Amino acid sequence: MSHIATHQPLWSIARIALVIFALLYSASTSLSHSNIESRVLDILKSFNKVDPTKVSLNVYFLNDLGLDSLDMVEVVMAIKEEFSVEIPNKNADEIKSTV
Repeated sequence: MSHIATHQPLWSIARIALVIFALLYSASTSLSHSNIESRVLDILKSFNKVDPTKVSLNVYFLNDLGLDSLDMVEVVMAIKEEFSVEIPNKNADEIKSTV
């Protein structure tokens, strides 16, 4: 896999969910980790180019869902908007899968 050679690990939906959970937990919200994961998966399922039946915690955006880099920008923007959090661009660029 190409991500093995990178200096930083690829961000996954699970990792994003943990970051969002930590940010929101520190803000005293009542969202659980599984609730955050579910909402992120729902964002992907509602994306026009994605077949919702293919969305799971084990898919790659390019290979399995057919999303390109512009699509990923839109997905990350939707995640940011959904949770009112900021994901740094350098980290957002590393999101390649839900794995």
